[in-house]
Amino acid sequence: MLEIQAVYDEARTLAQRTQSSTEEIRKIIGRLQNQAQHSSNIIEHSTEQAHKSVETTNSAGEALSRIVNALATINDMNDQIAVASEEQTTVAGEIGRCIVSISDSTKTTATEAGANAHEINDIVTEMQRLNEKVSAITT
Repeated sequence: MLEIQAVYDEARTLAQRTQSSTEEIRKIIGRLQNQAQHSSNIIEHSTEQAHKSVETTNSAGEALSRIVNALATINDMNDQIAVASEEQTTVAGEIGRCIVSISDSTKTTATEAGANAHEINDIVTEMQRLNEKVSAITT
């Protein structure tokens, strides 16, 4: 009778440990899901920033096209050099702002890419811990 009681006690202890480990794994999975969602949000934001960079680049291309047209006007109208020079300065200012905007967007995208890499490393670390715990349970 004592042997059966010992087996029951051992089974109960094992069941409690399994339940505890299962709860811990559930929590880890929850954290991983949260981190994955966070990473997904960062990637989505980075994609939006990349699209904005493309739009800004297109605007810069349009601004460059306007510069070419302004230069042709200057060559055709020698008597209006002063006016055309002002237009060129204005357009150059637009280009400068566009370049600064592109630079800022690129820096933001690079920063977020670094954050994504960090989040992915965290997920990999959590997955390794989870694998170790699962291995410990199954062993």
